[in-house]
Amino acid sequence: MADSSNKTPLNKLIDNIMQDLYKDRERDIIIGRFGLNGKKKTLDAIGKDYGVTRERIRQLEKGMIIRLQVKAEEGKLLGFADYEESLAVEIQKVGGICSILKLSQLIKEGDSKETIARNSFITLISSKLLLIDDSDDYNQSAVLASHYKSPSEASKDVDKIVGTLTVNKKPISISELKKSNSLGQSEQELETKLLVSKNTYQRKGLWGLKSWSSVNPKSIKDKIYIVLKEGKEPMHFSEIYKAIQADKTFHKREFTVQATHNELIRDARYVLVGRGRYALKEWGHIEGTVEDVIEKVLKDNDNKPMHRDEIIRGVLRYRQVRETTVVLNLQSKPRFKRVATATFQLAEEPKA
Repeated sequence: MADSSNKTPLNKLIDNIMQDLYKDRERDIIIGRFGLNGKKKTLDAIGKDYGVTRERIRQLEKGMIIRLQVKAEEGKLLGFADYEESLAVEIQKVGGICSILKLSQLIKEGDSKETIARNSFITLISSKLLLIDDSDDYNQSAVLASHYKSPSEASKDVDKIVGTLTVNKKPISISELKKSNSLGQSEQELETKLLVSKNTYQRKGLWGLKSWSSVNPKSIKDKIYIVLKEGKEPMHFSEIYKAIQADKTFHKREFTVQATHNELIRDARYVLVGRGRYALKEWGHIEGTVEDVIEKVLKDNDNKPMHRDEIIRGVLRYRQVRETTVVLNLQSKPRFKRVATATFQLAEEPKA
Protein backbone atom coordinates (compact mmCIF):
# COMPACT_ATOMS: atom_id res chain seq x y z
CA MET A 1 0.00 0.00 0.00
CA ALA A 2 0.99 3.64 -0.38
CA ASP A 3 2.05 5.66 2.60
CA SER A 4 -0.98 5.82 4.89
CA SER A 5 0.55 8.07 7.52
CA ASN A 6 -2.14 10.60 6.68
CA LYS A 7 -4.93 8.81 8.54
CA THR A 8 -7.97 10.54 7.08
CA PRO A 9 -11.30 8.67 7.28
CA LEU A 10 -10.81 7.55 3.68
CA ASN A 11 -7.30 6.22 4.24
CA LYS A 12 -8.39 4.41 7.41
CA LEU A 13 -11.25 2.78 5.53
CA ILE A 14 -9.02 1.63 2.67
CA ASP A 15 -6.58 0.16 5.21
CA ASN A 16 -9.45 -1.74 6.84
CA ILE A 17 -10.62 -3.09 3.49
CA MET A 18 -7.11 -4.23 2.59
CA GLN A 19 -6.80 -6.04 5.92
CA ASP A 20 -10.07 -7.83 5.13
CA LEU A 21 -8.58 -9.35 1.97
CA TYR A 22 -6.99 -12.76 2.52
CA LYS A 23 -3.77 -12.68 0.52
CA ASP A 24 -1.13 -10.25 -0.67
CA ARG A 25 -2.08 -11.16 -4.23
CA GLU A 26 -5.66 -10.03 -3.63
CA ARG A 27 -4.44 -6.74 -2.22
CA ASP A 28 -2.07 -6.21 -5.14
CA ILE A 29 -4.83 -6.88 -7.66
CA ILE A 30 -7.27 -4.44 -6.05
CA ILE A 31 -4.62 -1.76 -5.46
CA GLY A 32 -3.29 -2.06 -9.01
CA ARG A 33 -6.56 -2.40 -10.88
CA PHE A 34 -8.23 0.56 -9.14
CA GLY A 35 -5.13 2.73 -8.73
CA LEU A 36 -5.50 2.98 -4.96
CA ASN A 37 -1.87 4.11 -4.80
CA GLY A 38 -2.41 6.62 -7.59
CA LYS A 39 -1.28 4.35 -10.46
CA LYS A 40 -3.53 1.89 -12.28
CA LYS A 41 -2.20 -1.39 -13.70
CA THR A 42 -3.60 -3.42 -16.58
CA LEU A 43 -4.84 -6.99 -16.32
CA ASP A 44 -1.87 -8.07 -18.43
CA ALA A 45 0.66 -6.34 -16.19
CA ILE A 46 -0.73 -7.92 -13.01
CA GLY A 47 -1.02 -11.29 -14.74
CA LYS A 48 2.66 -11.19 -15.67
CA ASP A 49 3.56 -10.34 -12.06
CA TYR A 50 1.90 -13.60 -10.90
CA GLY A 51 2.44 -15.77 -13.95
CA VAL A 52 -1.24 -16.14 -14.79
CA THR A 53 -3.47 -15.00 -17.65
CA ARG A 54 -5.25 -11.65 -17.80
CA GLU A 55 -8.55 -13.56 -17.76
CA ARG A 56 -7.62 -15.17 -14.45
CA ILE A 57 -6.86 -11.75 -12.95
CA ARG A 58 -10.19 -10.47 -14.26
CA GLN A 59 -12.01 -13.38 -12.59
CA LEU A 60 -10.21 -12.80 -9.29
CA GLU A 61 -10.98 -9.08 -9.42
CA LYS A 62 -14.68 -9.70 -10.10
CA GLY A 63 -14.91 -12.22 -7.28
CA MET A 64 -13.28 -9.89 -4.76
CA ILE A 65 -15.51 -6.96 -5.70
CA ILE A 66 -18.65 -9.07 -5.25
CA ARG A 67 -17.37 -10.33 -1.89
CA LEU A 68 -16.60 -6.78 -0.71
CA GLN A 69 -19.99 -5.52 -1.91
CA VAL A 70 -21.75 -8.22 0.11
CA LYS A 71 -19.68 -7.48 3.21
CA ALA A 72 -20.29 -3.74 2.86
CA GLU A 73 -24.03 -4.24 2.57
CA GLU A 74 -24.04 -6.58 5.58
CA GLY A 75 -22.10 -4.03 7.64
CA LYS A 76 -19.04 -6.29 7.97
CA LEU A 77 -16.45 -3.78 6.73
CA LEU A 78 -15.16 -1.69 9.65
CA GLY A 79 -15.95 2.01 9.13
CA PHE A 80 -17.59 1.53 5.73
CA ALA A 81 -21.18 2.43 6.70
CA ASP A 82 -20.19 5.74 8.28
CA TYR A 83 -18.01 6.79 5.37
CA GLU A 84 -20.63 5.66 2.83
CA GLU A 85 -23.22 7.78 4.63
CA SER A 86 -20.94 10.83 4.60
CA LEU A 87 -20.66 10.50 0.81
CA ALA A 88 -24.40 10.01 0.40
CA VAL A 89 -25.16 13.13 2.47
CA GLU A 90 -22.94 15.32 0.26
CA ILE A 91 -24.35 13.86 -2.96
CA GLN A 92 -27.88 14.42 -1.65
CA LYS A 93 -27.08 18.12 -1.13
CA VAL A 94 -26.08 18.58 -4.77
CA GLY A 95 -28.98 16.78 -6.39
CA GLY A 96 -28.08 13.09 -6.40
CA ILE A 97 -25.07 13.06 -8.72
CA CYS A 98 -21.55 14.38 -8.30
CA SER A 99 -18.19 13.89 -9.99
CA ILE A 100 -15.74 11.97 -7.81
CA LEU A 101 -13.33 14.90 -8.01
CA LYS A 102 -15.94 17.35 -6.71
CA LEU A 103 -17.13 14.85 -4.09
CA SER A 104 -13.58 14.37 -2.79
CA GLN A 105 -13.31 18.13 -2.39
CA LEU A 106 -16.69 18.40 -0.65
CA ILE A 107 -15.71 15.87 2.02
CA LYS A 108 -12.34 17.60 2.38
CA GLU A 109 -10.25 14.58 1.42
CA GLY A 110 -8.37 16.51 -1.27
CA ASP A 111 -8.24 15.96 -5.01
CA SER A 112 -5.14 13.85 -5.63
CA LYS A 113 -5.29 10.95 -8.11
CA GLU A 114 -5.02 8.55 -5.19
CA THR A 115 -7.94 10.13 -3.34
CA ILE A 116 -10.15 10.13 -6.44
CA ALA A 117 -9.29 6.48 -7.13
CA ARG A 118 -10.09 5.48 -3.56
CA ASN A 119 -13.44 7.28 -3.51
CA SER A 120 -14.31 5.69 -6.86
CA PHE A 121 -13.53 2.28 -5.37
CA ILE A 122 -15.72 2.98 -2.32
CA THR A 123 -18.53 4.06 -4.65
CA LEU A 124 -18.19 0.83 -6.63
CA ILE A 125 -18.66 -1.43 -3.60
CA SER A 126 -21.39 0.70 -2.02
CA SER A 127 -25.05 -0.38 -2.16
CA LYS A 128 -26.25 3.21 -1.66
CA LEU A 129 -24.20 4.61 -4.54
CA LEU A 130 -23.82 3.90 -8.24
CA LEU A 131 -20.69 4.59 -10.27
CA ILE A 132 -20.55 6.38 -13.62
CA ASP A 133 -17.32 5.21 -15.22
CA ASP A 134 -14.88 7.64 -16.80
CA SER A 135 -15.60 7.95 -20.54
CA ASP A 136 -15.33 10.35 -23.47
CA ASP A 137 -18.45 12.20 -22.31
CA TYR A 138 -18.48 11.87 -18.51
CA ASN A 139 -16.11 12.27 -15.62
CA GLN A 140 -16.09 9.44 -13.10
CA SER A 141 -19.04 10.24 -10.84
CA ALA A 142 -21.07 8.96 -7.91
CA VAL A 143 -24.85 8.65 -8.13
CA LEU A 144 -27.28 8.29 -5.24
CA ALA A 145 -29.23 5.06 -5.78
CA SER A 146 -32.27 6.53 -4.05
CA HIS A 147 -32.40 9.31 -6.68
CA TYR A 148 -31.67 7.40 -9.87
CA LYS A 149 -32.39 3.84 -10.96
CA SER A 150 -29.17 3.56 -12.94
CA PRO A 151 -26.02 5.50 -13.93
CA SER A 152 -27.48 5.96 -17.43
CA GLU A 153 -30.58 7.63 -16.03
CA ALA A 154 -28.38 10.04 -14.10
CA SER A 155 -26.19 10.77 -17.11
CA LYS A 156 -29.31 11.59 -19.18
CA ASP A 157 -30.24 14.15 -16.55
CA VAL A 158 -26.77 15.68 -16.96
CA ASP A 159 -27.22 15.73 -20.74
CA LYS A 160 -30.44 17.76 -20.38
CA ILE A 161 -28.59 20.48 -18.48
CA VAL A 162 -25.73 20.46 -21.00
CA GLY A 163 -28.36 20.75 -23.73
CA THR A 164 -29.51 24.09 -22.32
CA LEU A 165 -26.00 25.47 -22.91
CA THR A 166 -26.27 24.45 -26.54
CA VAL A 167 -29.61 26.24 -26.85
CA ASN A 168 -28.20 29.44 -25.36
CA LYS A 169 -25.25 29.31 -27.81
CA LYS A 170 -23.12 31.68 -25.76
CA PRO A 171 -21.23 31.60 -22.45
CA ILE A 172 -23.61 32.03 -19.55
CA SER A 173 -23.52 32.18 -15.76
CA ILE A 174 -25.26 29.54 -13.67
CA SER A 175 -27.81 32.07 -12.41
CA GLU A 176 -28.60 33.20 -15.96
CA LEU A 177 -28.82 29.59 -17.11
CA LYS A 178 -31.32 28.80 -14.36
CA LYS A 179 -33.41 31.90 -15.01
CA SER A 180 -33.45 31.86 -18.83
CA ASN A 181 -34.38 28.17 -18.99
CA SER A 182 -36.76 28.13 -16.00
CA LEU A 183 -34.79 25.31 -14.37
CA GLY A 184 -36.03 24.02 -11.02
CA GLN A 185 -32.68 22.86 -9.61
CA SER A 186 -30.58 25.05 -7.34
CA GLU A 187 -27.53 26.79 -8.79
CA GLN A 188 -25.31 24.39 -6.84
CA GLU A 189 -27.09 21.37 -8.35
CA LEU A 190 -26.80 22.77 -11.87
CA GLU A 191 -23.09 23.51 -11.51
CA THR A 192 -22.39 20.07 -10.03
CA LYS A 193 -24.18 18.35 -12.92
CA LEU A 194 -22.28 20.42 -15.48
CA LEU A 195 -19.05 19.25 -13.83
CA VAL A 196 -20.04 15.63 -14.46
CA SER A 197 -19.93 16.22 -18.21
CA LYS A 198 -16.64 16.30 -20.10
CA ASN A 199 -18.26 18.42 -22.80
CA THR A 200 -18.61 21.54 -20.64
CA TYR A 201 -16.12 24.22 -19.69
CA GLN A 202 -16.19 27.08 -17.22
CA ARG A 203 -14.16 30.27 -17.46
CA LYS A 204 -14.47 33.22 -15.08
CA GLY A 205 -17.92 32.15 -13.94
CA LEU A 206 -19.32 31.62 -17.44
CA TRP A 207 -20.22 28.16 -18.74
CA GLY A 208 -20.25 26.84 -22.26
CA LEU A 209 -19.24 23.82 -24.30
CA LYS A 210 -15.58 22.79 -24.28
CA SER A 211 -15.58 23.11 -28.06
CA TRP A 212 -16.44 26.82 -27.88
CA SER A 213 -13.49 29.15 -28.38
CA SER A 214 -15.42 31.78 -26.41
CA VAL A 215 -14.86 29.87 -23.15
CA ASN A 216 -12.04 27.49 -24.03
CA PRO A 217 -9.78 29.28 -26.52
CA LYS A 218 -6.82 27.27 -27.78
CA SER A 219 -5.44 29.40 -30.61
CA ILE A 220 -3.67 32.74 -30.20
CA LYS A 221 -6.25 34.52 -32.36
CA ASP A 222 -9.14 33.37 -30.15
CA LYS A 223 -7.31 34.40 -26.98
CA ILE A 224 -6.77 37.83 -28.56
CA TYR A 225 -10.51 38.09 -29.20
CA ILE A 226 -11.38 37.32 -25.57
CA VAL A 227 -8.80 39.78 -24.21
CA LEU A 228 -10.14 42.61 -26.41
CA LYS A 229 -13.77 41.68 -25.76
CA GLU A 230 -13.26 41.70 -22.00
CA GLY A 231 -11.06 44.82 -22.13
CA LYS A 232 -13.77 46.70 -24.06
CA GLU A 233 -11.29 49.12 -25.64
CA PRO A 234 -8.46 49.13 -28.21
CA MET A 235 -5.09 47.82 -27.00
CA HIS A 236 -1.53 47.83 -28.27
CA PHE A 237 -0.43 44.42 -29.54
CA SER A 238 2.22 44.21 -26.80
CA GLU A 239 -0.46 44.86 -24.15
CA ILE A 240 -2.62 42.13 -25.67
CA TYR A 241 0.31 39.70 -25.48
CA LYS A 242 0.91 40.54 -21.80
CA ALA A 243 -2.80 40.15 -21.00
CA ILE A 244 -2.87 36.69 -22.56
CA GLN A 245 0.22 35.62 -20.61
CA ALA A 246 -1.27 36.91 -17.35
CA ASP A 247 -4.65 35.18 -17.77
CA LYS A 248 -4.43 31.96 -15.76
CA THR A 249 -7.66 30.61 -17.25
CA PHE A 250 -5.98 30.14 -20.64
CA HIS A 251 -4.18 26.91 -21.52
CA LYS A 252 -0.53 27.88 -21.62
CA ARG A 253 1.28 27.75 -24.94
CA GLU A 254 4.58 29.40 -25.75
CA PHE A 255 4.42 32.14 -28.37
CA THR A 256 5.97 35.56 -28.99
CA VAL A 257 4.84 39.18 -29.12
CA GLN A 258 5.46 39.07 -32.86
CA ALA A 259 3.20 36.03 -33.23
CA THR A 260 0.46 38.03 -31.49
CA HIS A 261 0.96 40.92 -33.90
CA ASN A 262 0.91 38.57 -36.90
CA GLU A 263 -2.46 37.13 -35.84
CA LEU A 264 -3.91 40.63 -35.42
CA ILE A 265 -2.82 41.49 -38.93
CA ARG A 266 -4.17 38.29 -40.50
CA ASP A 267 -7.54 37.99 -38.75
CA ALA A 268 -10.40 40.04 -40.21
CA ARG A 269 -11.99 40.40 -36.75
CA TYR A 270 -9.33 42.94 -35.74
CA VAL A 271 -8.73 46.45 -37.04
CA LEU A 272 -5.66 48.65 -36.65
CA VAL A 273 -6.90 51.89 -35.08
CA GLY A 274 -3.63 53.57 -34.12
CA ARG A 275 0.08 52.94 -33.93
CA GLY A 276 0.17 49.25 -33.00
CA ARG A 277 -3.27 49.53 -31.39
CA TYR A 278 -6.07 47.19 -32.41
CA ALA A 279 -9.81 47.01 -31.86
CA LEU A 280 -12.58 44.58 -32.67
CA LYS A 281 -14.17 45.24 -36.03
CA GLU A 282 -17.56 44.50 -34.45
CA TRP A 283 -17.19 47.68 -32.41
CA GLY A 284 -17.65 49.66 -35.61
CA HIS A 285 -14.01 50.42 -36.30
CA ILE A 286 -13.07 50.39 -39.99
CA GLU A 287 -9.97 49.56 -41.97
CA GLY A 288 -8.08 51.93 -44.24
CA THR A 289 -6.01 55.09 -43.98
CA VAL A 290 -7.00 58.20 -42.06
CA GLU A 291 -7.90 59.67 -45.43
CA ASP A 292 -10.35 56.78 -46.01
CA VAL A 293 -11.94 57.33 -42.61
CA ILE A 294 -12.38 61.07 -43.24
CA GLU A 295 -14.09 60.24 -46.54
CA LYS A 296 -16.48 57.87 -44.73
CA VAL A 297 -17.33 60.53 -42.14
CA LEU A 298 -18.15 63.04 -44.87
CA LYS A 299 -20.17 60.52 -46.90
CA ASP A 300 -22.14 59.50 -43.80
CA ASN A 301 -23.12 63.18 -43.57
CA ASP A 302 -24.30 63.11 -47.22
CA ASN A 303 -21.20 65.12 -48.13
CA LYS A 304 -22.64 68.23 -46.57
CA PRO A 305 -19.95 70.70 -45.42
CA MET A 306 -18.63 69.84 -41.97
CA HIS A 307 -16.54 71.86 -39.56
CA ARG A 308 -13.07 70.52 -38.89
CA ASP A 309 -13.94 69.72 -35.25
CA GLU A 310 -16.99 67.68 -36.30
CA ILE A 311 -14.84 65.73 -38.73
CA ILE A 312 -12.23 65.09 -36.03
CA ARG A 313 -14.89 63.78 -33.65
CA GLY A 314 -16.25 61.53 -36.39
CA VAL A 315 -12.81 60.11 -37.21
CA LEU A 316 -12.04 59.41 -33.55
CA ARG A 317 -15.11 57.19 -33.33
CA TYR A 318 -13.34 54.82 -35.70
CA ARG A 319 -9.64 55.40 -35.22
CA GLN A 320 -7.26 56.44 -32.46
CA VAL A 321 -5.16 59.12 -34.14
CA ARG A 322 -3.87 62.55 -33.28
CA GLU A 323 -6.13 65.47 -34.14
CA THR A 324 -3.28 67.07 -36.06
CA THR A 325 -3.12 64.01 -38.31
CA VAL A 326 -6.77 64.57 -39.30
CA VAL A 327 -6.15 68.28 -39.92
CA LEU A 328 -3.07 67.56 -42.09
CA ASN A 329 -5.06 65.11 -44.20
CA LEU A 330 -7.88 67.62 -44.68
CA GLN A 331 -5.43 70.30 -45.78
CA SER A 332 -3.16 68.20 -48.01
CA LYS A 333 -5.32 65.56 -49.68
CA PRO A 334 -7.06 66.42 -52.97
CA ARG A 335 -10.04 64.32 -51.92
CA PHE A 336 -11.14 67.17 -49.67
CA LYS A 337 -11.82 70.83 -50.37
CA ARG A 338 -12.22 73.73 -48.00
CA VAL A 339 -15.54 75.50 -48.59
CA ALA A 340 -15.39 77.93 -45.68
CA THR A 341 -13.21 78.70 -42.69
CA ALA A 342 -12.19 75.31 -41.17
CA THR A 343 -15.07 73.70 -43.08
CA PHE A 344 -14.65 70.87 -45.58
CA GLN A 345 -16.48 68.53 -47.92
CA LEU A 346 -15.50 65.91 -50.50
CA ALA A 347 -14.07 67.29 -53.71
CA GLU A 348 -16.06 66.51 -56.83
CA GLU A 349 -14.88 63.53 -58.84
CA PRO A 350 -13.18 64.62 -62.07
CA LYS A 351 -15.35 64.02 -65.14
CA ALA A 352 -14.21 61.27 -67.48
